[in-house]
Amino acid sequence: MRGAFAALFAFVALGLSGAAKGPEAPADPWPRQFKLGKATILVYQPQVESWTGNAINFRCAIAITKGDPKDDVFGVIWAKARTQVDKVSRIVSLDDLAVTRRDFPTLVDNGIFYLFALRTQLGPGQRTVSLDRLQASLAASDSVKPSGIPVNNDPPRIIVRNSPAILVPIDGAPALRPVPNTSFQRVINTRALILAEQGTNTFYLHVCDGWLFAETLGGPWSKPTVLPENLDAVAKQVAATGVVDMLELGNANPNPSLESGVPAIYVSETPAELIVFQPEPAFAPVAGTSLAWASNTAADVLQATESNQYFVLLAGRWFRAAALAGPWAFMRSPDLPADFKKIPVNSRAGVVLAAVAGTPQAEEALIANSIPQTATVKRVGGPTFAPKFDGTPQFSAIAGTPLQYVLNSPTPIIQVNPTDYYAVKAGLWFTAPALSGPWLVAASVPEAIYTIPPSSPLYYVTYVRIFGATLGFVYEGYTPGYLGTVATPEGVVVYGTGYTYQPWIGSAWYPPPATYGIAAQPVDDPAAGMAFGFAMGVTTAALTGSSPYSSPSDRPYGVTTASVYGFYGDAATYGTRSYYSTDRGATGADGAGTGRRTSYTNPKTGKSSAYGWVDVGNDVYADKNGQIYSNTDGSWQQYSSTGWSSASGDTSWADRESQARSAGEERFNNFSQGGGSPRAASAPVRATGMENPAD
Repeated sequence: MRGAFAALFAFVALGLSGAAKGPEAPADPWPRQFKLGKATILVYQPQVESWTGNAINFRCAIAITKGDPKDDVFGVIWAKARTQVDKVSRIVSLDDLAVTRRDFPTLVDNGIFYLFALRTQLGPGQRTVSLDRLQASLAASDSVKPSGIPVNNDPPRIIVRNSPAILVPIDGAPALRPVPNTSFQRVINTRALILAEQGTNTFYLHVCDGWLFAETLGGPWSKPTVLPENLDAVAKQVAATGVVDMLELGNANPNPSLESGVPAIYVSETPAELIVFQPEPAFAPVAGTSLAWASNTAADVLQATESNQYFVLLAGRWFRAAALAGPWAFMRSPDLPADFKKIPVNSRAGVVLAAVAGTPQAEEALIANSIPQTATVKRVGGPTFAPKFDGTPQFSAIAGTPLQYVLNSPTPIIQVNPTDYYAVKAGLWFTAPALSGPWLVAASVPEAIYTIPPSSPLYYVTYVRIFGATLGFVYEGYTPGYLGTVATPEGVVVYGTGYTYQPWIGSAWYPPPATYGIAAQPVDDPAAGMAFGFAMGVTTAALTGSSPYSSPSDRPYGVTTASVYGFYGDAATYGTRSYYSTDRGATGADGAGTGRRTSYTNPKTGKSSAYGWVDVGNDVYADKNGQIYSNTDGSWQQYSSTGWSSASGDTSWADRESQARSAGEERFNNFSQGGGSPRAASAPVRATGMENPAD
């Protein structure tokens, strides 16, 4: 039976090369068609029933036609498979397919003839579905109910300015270390470049096209009249290592210059966020609500006009205040005013809907956050790991567990017992009997590791899982929690746990994950790594280095260099706020009955696939009991041995499936056509407000 179902998904079109031209095929065309003698078999898009880890269960409606509509036969196949998810190309491969049940009630043999015939006539081929289609179907199934984790929601320091400003986070108390072969020291526990001559109390901060100086890190900062000798040469030396952000703000147009004025500099040793209005705060009504949207800031700020309360969204969390100056207090998403759920999707304020509990956008974000990026890893001749330490390895206990971890390692290394060590690098588990090795790809991970609490800086490794192993391969995957996004009990996805972790600071700085100061905001972009809208656009000037991946070589599989530093998005440049168009035209099929061989080249991978595709509409569905439904002119029809008739009973499930199928197709088409890239907002840049106000 496994071979039969694998054959079903070969989707090889036989004898279609001479078919008449039809409408443009969707990027991921359904139903898919192949020939079996005089019969044509149509396989409709899978309907997901459950998806846990890399194991998926689904059902497909099947149509068998022989030319005369009265001879058409419909049935259902239930199946399970192991998923290989590539979130860069947004393609899911279905491996190890196996039929678990079939139902062709009008066929005497319940369809076994067609299954065996397919197995003997067709070999393995393409078994892929777009991630967007599957995620939308999973959301429609209502089978995912993430419980969420207890995060910390203590408000960060929230700074509100009406003029250009820059936030420079420092990871704890400033740590000065010598710059090799120079007379300068650098504050190493920040991404900003802060230098000081040894033996002096003057600090120099590189900003835009020049330098600012101050006698203390708290400021005030101003332009120096004379610079120390070799300061620019030292800056160039440090910048070449890739450990600093020069705060050049090169994404703004025109590029900011200190000749035009000096921005306010806020150096913070505690978690902080900066909101810049340009000039005074301006609010525009949100249609259909009593809310107003801050139109001249890159921050997500709303005002409830009836109560005159202000709300700001930071790292997926809502904070409320009676005045913009604060004080700000955390507010649970379910407790927001009712009008938040009424915000129009296509409005500028619609970007916040993923953080409003109970909205479709929030539910879709939860779905996307539950699906892992996966990889099949060779056990021999595959990835390797060699630990490094800043000095002699130092251990610390992980509270609430019997585990210890190495404090002075840039890579999480966990000691389960004195002869059992585990490490995560680039989203892969490795194991060794000692710190010195030998380190090998792990085939399993002790359950004790998954008891690490959110209060631990190593909590993010609990989102990396091993789903199974053979003698030659290990099947691994990580969900977006590994990169920072976590589901909460309030029914939303937020960025970071909210806890402030202690970094390692020795001769090197190994920062733990952070929550604030990196401009993490929900956006709607299926290309960004989470299909329905919780990607992270990062203000790199404010980036504390908190990404667990210290260099491109450490990035996890399925994540590009840009998205490592941008936490899932293309928006990895300083100060940019990205808005994503929701005005997307679906590439729907029109016309009828046009069968042909379709070749599709994935723009992200450059790989081509050939499918048999027939343009009859991807509008046949199966319910959980195996009943077949189709929509005709807005009315649901049900199939039986006597043909089609008006459906009776509750068809709300079919409405959800139909809407999800359209949404999934539209999203993947948009992604495949390049529509997933962010478009810059006309609002001010997040951290400075130093752009041209007329832009």
